[in-house]
Amino acid sequence: MIASQMVRRLLLDLLGAGLLGIATIWLWWSPEQSQIGYLLQAMGALVVALGLVFNGFRDLFSGNNTRPSDQLLAIAVLAACAYGDFVTATLVPLALDIGRLFEERTALGVNTAIDKIKALQVNRALLVDSTRGSESWVEISSLKVGQTVVVRAGELIPVDGIVVKGTSKINAAVMTGESKLQTVQVGADIFAGTENVQGELFIEITQLGKESALGRIVELMEEAQKTKPLVLQRLEQWLGVYVPVVIALAGTVLYWTEDLDRAIAVLIVSFPSSLAIAGSATMVSAFSKAASLSLFVKNATVFQTLREVGTLVVDKTGTLTKGQQRIESVECMDGSTETDVFEASIVCASHSNHPVSQAIVRSLSSSFLSSKTEGEPQEVSNVLEVPGKGVQVELAGTVFRLGRQSWLKECGVVSTQETFEALDGTWVARDSQYLGRIVLADSIRESAQKMLQSIREMGIERHVMLTGDGTTEANRVAAELNIDHVISNALPEEKWQLVKHLRSDGHVVCVVGDGINDALALQDADVGVAIGASINQAAMGGADVALISEDLMAIPELIKLSDGVHRKIIQNIWIGFVFAGVLFTMVSQGQVTALQAAIVHNVGALLVIANSSLLWRQTTSVPLQSESSS
Repeated sequence: MIASQMVRRLLLDLLGAGLLGIATIWLWWSPEQSQIGYLLQAMGALVVALGLVFNGFRDLFSGNNTRPSDQLLAIAVLAACAYGDFVTATLVPLALDIGRLFEERTALGVNTAIDKIKALQVNRALLVDSTRGSESWVEISSLKVGQTVVVRAGELIPVDGIVVKGTSKINAAVMTGESKLQTVQVGADIFAGTENVQGELFIEITQLGKESALGRIVELMEEAQKTKPLVLQRLEQWLGVYVPVVIALAGTVLYWTEDLDRAIAVLIVSFPSSLAIAGSATMVSAFSKAASLSLFVKNATVFQTLREVGTLVVDKTGTLTKGQQRIESVECMDGSTETDVFEASIVCASHSNHPVSQAIVRSLSSSFLSSKTEGEPQEVSNVLEVPGKGVQVELAGTVFRLGRQSWLKECGVVSTQETFEALDGTWVARDSQYLGRIVLADSIRESAQKMLQSIREMGIERHVMLTGDGTTEANRVAAELNIDHVISNALPEEKWQLVKHLRSDGHVVCVVGDGINDALALQDADVGVAIGASINQAAMGGADVALISEDLMAIPELIKLSDGVHRKIIQNIWIGFVFAGVLFTMVSQGQVTALQAAIVHNVGALLVIANSSLLWRQTTSVPLQSESSS
């Protein structure tokens, strides 16, 4: 749409230039019929300048200051036409519009990125009709959550969902930034836009359209384009009084010199074109650079806020660690056996998406699971999950619980042992009896230490690790990563309260986390960064930045990019002021005509674009590497 508008404007500019050329030839060839030549000049001015003049006067009388250059241009063109100088009235807006087209062509970078992501959205899907046992192609718009679609090898996944049948390998590079194929099987989460490489998959739909992870990414990028950093918002406020001052200045020049061309030149050199694109050109480069790091920034103000961050609050499980915990030890209680503990824990864990539950399911051997699923499966009658505390499942009249010891006590679970020490770990109970506890261990990400060290070198030295895990495991990870402030056994509300407390004490806080347990903290932070391919909807709702991969080194790169964004905006503003000052001095001395000023004026805009593009050439402070390649 934007590209077609640019083509239409370019054709009008060429038509206006053509009419002006014909008029010039006519006046030279047939001076006795000069009226026709002047008419052709007027038509050329009308074709080129009508749209710009209309927009300029509309903004002038409505008080809209987003494009002050249009307002000054409208007055300059109207003055030239009143004076009978149709050549200036044509060439000035022509030269300026050609320069603006180059500027807008640069801004198409983000739109192109959005279009490429939109191209991953599938229009049709193969719907499975379970009642008839048939399959049929339907439009995506007609699908509903809960239905099942089938995706065969070589096809793009059309929806977010859960695999209910089949095994395959998935190319999820668009979502995670990882080139390595992922193996998916029954129970795995899967996302629209990823590619099914190998087998046939039956997928139960969980999210569609704008609610899917791919849809949220597109919406995120489109919203980000509309936002502006604080320094640009203040610049636009200043431009609100800029136009009246320039008009008064041009009137003063006209009064004292009686030279309309010089007065028009004053209006032209006062166009804040370089200033107007000082931010937009920088933000195009910034958003594109962030996207290349698998970072999607929700709001341009994030770049400003990141420069002020002094405290980093980071989650442990799934963030600093790989989130692939394994059972390290099992302790039985009250006469129970290890099998009793495993049976009860798998009943609960298989009905929860919490990282601890997933780790338990993953850790138990396939032989154990298969031996417990033979015969008629028993029906679960009730499932209750309390975020940050545990999960409760009722099966055949028996209540099983898996979670914190404090929560199990709240539920009335007691022990027959005379001495009962409160220990870390995940506790298991059947009805009102403790069965034992499971101790999990997790491995630290290879990039976690480098990420924290890079952030310290940038001046953010206060690091706080927040986790719902026990004290022993939390202290082990903190000691290895040299983190001084550790808060363990933290519920989601407690994480949120800590962030609020830090901010009330004057700290500018950046929270990095994954999953639903961090959603409140991410939302209340000055900057919230959600990591992981799933982009949990609750977490993304509160986060300002989504890291669509698990490469932690992208976070210090984002902070470094925020410094570059601020620096480039300031540099671009100075380029605009310097160019305007030099040209104004030359115009005031009569050294530059209106047409020459219009042509030279575009050089400043081109310098701003070139300077902004240097963000793409910004070298990384630490070589980026994925977890798989570490």
